[in-house]
Amino acid sequence: MGVLIAMMFVTIWQFSYGLVLIHLGRLGVLQVNAVLVFMFIALLAGLVGSARMQLRHYTLEEMYGSYLIGFFSQIVALKIFF
Repeated sequence: MGVLIAMMFVTIWQFSYGLVLIHLGRLGVLQVNAVLVFMFIALLAGLVGSARMQLRHYTLEEMYGSYLIGFFSQIVALKIFF
């Protein structure tokens, strides 16, 4: 989930168009505000994290660590390739 958050952060930060385009095939293209997509992904990451904590599969340190590793790996990949 940290990767998804980093992906949206980089999309908003690097490409400041403010829109996320979702191609729907023959139906056309749906334009969605990037901040709304970022909020949805952050909410989804929180729900997945709280479900994992509720099931006691992860400790709090492991959850934060996995989010940070996913986030910073995307930032490093951005710096390497762009």
